[in-house]
Amino acid sequence: MNRDKDQFSIRRILVALDASPFSRRTAQAAADLAAEFGAELVGLFVEDVNLLNLAGLPLAREISPFSSAMRQLSRERLQRAFRSQSEAAKGTLAAAAASRNVPWTFRVVRGAVTSAIIAEASAADLMILGRMTWPQGGFRRLGSTVRVVLQESRGVTMVLHEEISLSVPITLVVDGSPLGEKALEVAIRLSKMRELSPYILILAQDKDSAYRLQESVQEQLAKEGLSGRFRTLVKPSLASLTWWLETEARGPVVLPCSGELLQGEALCTLVDRISNPVVLVR
Repeated sequence: MNRDKDQFSIRRILVALDASPFSRRTAQAAADLAAEFGAELVGLFVEDVNLLNLAGLPLAREISPFSSAMRQLSRERLQRAFRSQSEAAKGTLAAAAASRNVPWTFRVVRGAVTSAIIAEASAADLMILGRMTWPQGGFRRLGSTVRVVLQESRGVTMVLHEEISLSVPITLVVDGSPLGEKALEVAIRLSKMRELSPYILILAQDKDSAYRLQESVQEQLAKEGLSGRFRTLVKPSLASLTWWLETEARGPVVLPCSGELLQGEALCTLVDRISNPVVLVR
């Protein structure tokens, strides 16, 4: 992550796109953030090499979208589809960037989708994914690609849901970890851009620890000209944290990915359950 002195800053935003209608909303949200941060916007389309390899097998078949008939899965037809989809995604990004007058570039890479996204994200300060990009399974489930990216990516990652709202107060989860300090920087920056005081959810094992954490966060917010609205979960569980965020959080949720509650499958379960945009900090 780039920093000016100790201040959190974003200069390059990577947004993973496909040709879906949801990608248009994701691109627009990314452009809005790029305008607020004064950042460059980078669009990414991945040509799935595993699909291309599958197309080379004699028994590979696809279902025609027009007749529902089975037909040979053609590598040439798949490559044409990739070109068409990437051009649509590029056009989507160009329109979103133009609406906010932000600089942009667009990259098409070929590889395994998950590893390609993670590799490209290493050069960005913020990566943005739509939760239903490359979906697998039912509507309410995270796609398999997104699940792996959530667990393996580094830096700051934002996951956008169908209902995108970035204009309401941030909710920050604070757990006293070093990553919690970094997450606080992110929440402060986002809150100052919107001139809205954040909600702060303190996770602690006892009331004394929670009180000390609250004092520390209040002090840092005050230095930035912000106040906070605080709540506390003592001895939190995944169920209690999920319930609180589902019922109380209205805007983006900033999570430090530390501790058992906010890593691995527990993290994916939490992101899957809540409808808020989620900002993961590592």
